[in-house]
Amino acid sequence: MLAYIHDPETFAEQKKVEDLVGSLTKDALVHLIAALVEKNPDLYFLVQTTLQKEAVKTKPELPRRKRKTQVSKSEYRRQVQSILHGLDGYRRSEAY
Repeated sequence: MLAYIHDPETFAEQKKVEDLVGSLTKDALVHLIAALVEKNPDLYFLVQTTLQKEAVKTKPELPRRKRKTQVSKSEYRRQVQSILHGLDGYRRSEAY
């Protein structure tokens, strides 16, 4: 802050990354990413995970199939109660 106060002309506002790379061709972008990864190999995993996330986003959703069997709330409740009552003889720490 002090350097800016004393000599503001030496500072320049940075452009957004989107503005910097927005006009590049696909080949230029590939070359840029490869050069960045070569300089900093940790970026490889960032690129890889980002591409995997994007691939998941772009997958078309499969149509949902309707459930063929009815779900019985009372049956689930009975099964959960049975499991929990099976823990009655245990101490809390053991049951956990």
